[in-house]
Amino acid sequence: MSLQVLNACKLGSHSSIFQTIIMIKKLYYTLLSFTIILLTAGCEKVLDQKNLTAINPEDVWNDAGLATAYVNGFHNALMPGMPAGTGNNTDEAVANNNFNVFLYGTATIDSYNNWPYATIRTINTLLSSIDKGSIAADKKEPLKGQAFFWRAWAYFSMVKGYGGVPLILDVQESSMSMDSLKVKRNSTSECFAQIVKDVDSAIAKLPPSWDNNNYGRVDKSAAMAFKARILLFYASPLFNPSGLASRWQDAYNAALAAKEYCESQGKGLMDNFADIWDQQPNKEGIMVRVYANPGATYFTGGLRPYKYSNGAAQDDGPSLELVDAFPMIDGSKWNTLTMNHDTLFRHRDERFYATIGYNGAAPYLADMFTLNENLWTYIKPDGERMDGTCCNTLSSFYRVKMMDRKITQATVSLTSTPWPEIRFAELLMMFGEAANEIGNTAEALQVLYDLRKRAGILPGTDNKYGITATTQETIRSAYQDEAFVEFAFEGKRWDYLRRLRKFDTRFNELKRRHGFQVYLKEGAPAPTGMDDINDYISSFDLVKVATDVLDFNVKPEYYFYAIPKVHIDANPNLAQTKGWPGGTFDPLD
Repeated sequence: MSLQVLNACKLGSHSSIFQTIIMIKKLYYTLLSFTIILLTAGCEKVLDQKNLTAINPEDVWNDAGLATAYVNGFHNALMPGMPAGTGNNTDEAVANNNFNVFLYGTATIDSYNNWPYATIRTINTLLSSIDKGSIAADKKEPLKGQAFFWRAWAYFSMVKGYGGVPLILDVQESSMSMDSLKVKRNSTSECFAQIVKDVDSAIAKLPPSWDNNNYGRVDKSAAMAFKARILLFYASPLFNPSGLASRWQDAYNAALAAKEYCESQGKGLMDNFADIWDQQPNKEGIMVRVYANPGATYFTGGLRPYKYSNGAAQDDGPSLELVDAFPMIDGSKWNTLTMNHDTLFRHRDERFYATIGYNGAAPYLADMFTLNENLWTYIKPDGERMDGTCCNTLSSFYRVKMMDRKITQATVSLTSTPWPEIRFAELLMMFGEAANEIGNTAEALQVLYDLRKRAGILPGTDNKYGITATTQETIRSAYQDEAFVEFAFEGKRWDYLRRLRKFDTRFNELKRRHGFQVYLKEGAPAPTGMDDINDYISSFDLVKVATDVLDFNVKPEYYFYAIPKVHIDANPNLAQTKGWPGGTFDPLD
């Protein structure tokens, strides 16, 4: 089954083969009623009797097409989509009147719930059953490779948040006792070992690439890059507070192997940063969620200025903290003490213009080109906002990154820009970060030079692109600065700060996020249409505003999440995470 059909299934179309597989999965759920789903205190609905004879479940493992459709089910369930609004929960964007309970110190044991055991069960069913069928090996092994990849993905998604969780690697049978189904949490080290084992199995079985109809399926490059992400997480301060060198070496080895393999498959940095999203597919995408119009689209109205959004606005409105983080064209840092925000858009690196929409920015949406107008975010003396919004305290900035330039206000629900969950730049950054930790300074610095060269930063007389770091500690800091701007709005910031154990310090020191209100001075000439903002600098007053109404209060226990009450009620053998009420489980074991 092609990925176009696969994505359509996820988003609500009615592919007959996928409906058949849904029926198959329901039948398996009925036959295996006492499975790990008990951990969630839930149960599947009884299968409608009229469908019981539609297909024999065992036939799935004798037909490569049916088995592929079965794989599509858990691919759909676990494949990340394009993030929209995630920046509002970090320092990338302003609050938008949403109150993240972790940022403001009011989280409870039920504030985070990621428990994909139902999907893991479908994966285990394939791995325990497919060898009993007659599918040829050349078809079967890639199916198993995808299953191993997605099981590793599901477990990693839990372990990076909770620490150790119950490892369920076999299909639990209805004949098993209730007590045997209530599995205890495995140690975190056991979980990471199993995740790596699964991803190694995926690497061994997945093909180097797929044909065009299956673009978007995970392949060997994706699995190798994912392994690097796993081991970098395990080596980082969140799970490695004592700084065990062996973990950093493992992360380096995995990232180097992935980098070299991906390069052998033609992967690399795009020459132009903006083209990563505007020209798809491309060589930077390693793991890509494919969308298509019609059938597999998503909504981006909230990312657009209100007058172009069809009723929603100010998701991922860039914070002043993010705006200030982008380097100047010579690679130097923005200096708030010596530089004037009235001209904040001048002489920045190319990523700034591909990420940040500011008052007077060039058109970047189809509506803007049709109306021949720049992005205007200023407020007139009579209170009229040129971006069409009202009432909310906004930052005056908009997200440009990953915006579909073809859709209009009337079609904001039909966005189809593919989403690169893992791109080559991330792999380079993982490689360079690990290289720095094991003392390979030259390799670590070269990654920063390469990314900044791609961003259009001038090399300078020393060919260092504005990088002044020379020690392990200063290179660490340079990597953190680079990641903030390179991966803005890619859904990575939250876990990045957790991984480095900077989640509480970053927010508690910041106190609140900020933006600007841009006011047109009384009697000053007002730009419209395609007027050049440089001709109207003196027409505006910029007033810095705090966009949060409360100070941040991130608590140390938030680094590892609590197991929600619903799961502990269903399985009393699940020990609660330390730091939370009644917690005894140490996520660092």
